[in-house]
Amino acid sequence: MKKKNTVKTISYVMIITLAGKLMALFRDRLLAQAYGTDMESNAFSAASMLPRVFFDAIFVSAITMSFIPIFSKCMQEGGKKKAFEFSNVFITAIGILMVGLSLLGMIFSDTVAAFSVGGFDQATLELCSDLLKILFPTMIFTGFAYSFIGILQSLDSFVIPALTSVVFNTVIIAYFFGPNAKWRIYGLAVVYLIGWILQAAIQIPALHKKGYHFRPDFNWHNSYLKQVGLLILPVMVSTWVQPFNFFINTKFASGVYQGSAASGINFANSLYTIIVGVFVLSIMNVLFPKMSDLVNQGKKTELEQLTGQILGVTMLFVIPMMIGLMSLSQEVVQLIYGGGEFDEFSVQITGTALFYFSLGMIGYALQTILARIYFAERNGRVPMIGAIIAILANIVFCILLVGRMEIGGLALASSLSATIYGLVLMIPLLRGERRVFNQMFFVDILKMTISAGLMAGVVFLVKPFIASLMEQGMIMQLLYLLLLTAAGMAVYGLSVLLLRVHEVQNVKNFLLERRRKKAGA
Repeated sequence: MKKKNTVKTISYVMIITLAGKLMALFRDRLLAQAYGTDMESNAFSAASMLPRVFFDAIFVSAITMSFIPIFSKCMQEGGKKKAFEFSNVFITAIGILMVGLSLLGMIFSDTVAAFSVGGFDQATLELCSDLLKILFPTMIFTGFAYSFIGILQSLDSFVIPALTSVVFNTVIIAYFFGPNAKWRIYGLAVVYLIGWILQAAIQIPALHKKGYHFRPDFNWHNSYLKQVGLLILPVMVSTWVQPFNFFINTKFASGVYQGSAASGINFANSLYTIIVGVFVLSIMNVLFPKMSDLVNQGKKTELEQLTGQILGVTMLFVIPMMIGLMSLSQEVVQLIYGGGEFDEFSVQITGTALFYFSLGMIGYALQTILARIYFAERNGRVPMIGAIIAILANIVFCILLVGRMEIGGLALASSLSATIYGLVLMIPLLRGERRVFNQMFFVDILKMTISAGLMAGVVFLVKPFIASLMEQGMIMQLLYLLLLTAAGMAVYGLSVLLLRVHEVQNVKNFLLERRRKKAGA
């Protein structure tokens, strides 16, 4: 993919991803206002989380970190025909696994609920078990959806995969404006299942256009499937951090505030991942296949230079996002979720969780980007070790902090875990002849941090003068946040320019080059 087309694709994907994430925020707002943080919300938060944890722990690692590098290698060695044959075997294997796990989850839903969120009262546990019977089959269609995404991304097709989130959220939002009043939480679970079926279905025409037609293939002796098998265990473990930490935090949260912390953690984590994920994941979903290609072509230096550039530009945006979200966590939660059944207490606990989740943004970005360089090189050992350390750290921090800080302690434990994981991945890349980091990178990080600190100071000074806007309805709340964001961005932008942050100059040069090309055209 040429550089110009890559940038254009990332722009399109980021716009579509942003649209999907904004719709997800609106979806969560409707959920929050309809159910607050009461029994139904707590049960649904846990029931929708558990299949996702199982799936993320087993399958996301296989598709995003194992399948794509091997598919790319297969394309180079045997062409599309061999790659598609490998895809059929891979999807067949994953489909069988997902069907088996879904059936087990449905049969033993009572046990799964009791083990996962034992802090709930009996009525909430029973509701959670009932919802699990509906939601566990989402794993099957999630498996197909992510497999199709992996194939399309490997074939340099990114727009349709990005649209899957838009389709899913459209279905859920429509439900809240229609049958929710009659069918309530059970209907919502069914619609979640329908949403995942549609995410897989909308990709089929694009796959056919690329020449791919899925047919079950039970050739377990496929050599490329064996290569995935050798890579998948360390990769699987290395991607457990986020889903397992969320599972662990929810388990602890089920015993805090009579279970309401489970909903608070869920809403805050969803908002946090939406905000940070729009930028980081949009870039990585487009560039990871390119990183795999560079490894297969033996261009190690180019791979490391690309990773360093991605990290620098990512930190330019993530650091002010982190500081800004911490400064306005309560106000953001009030705007997004406040109203209806989502009362002042719900806003307060969710805002507290969001504040401490935000501390993990840098760690999230580091682990998301740096893990890719190891996976592209088909090296899962370092990420696996880092993941084990991070998960154990989260458990220890949850035990130490939940009694003292309640929901804030759980979110802080997750942030510390993500930061530890990012640092573990970073250490080997600082040694030897690796060229991912240089002295300028760390100098620029310091400059960005100083600039973000100045931004936070200005926001703190301006807030009292316009605080009355927060009491005058949603439109004025939005205006309040926009004014503070604009003031903060102006200070941060001016500061990084004056401090001559290297990444700013790179972005500036790129924009000038684009303008010259358009003028010439």
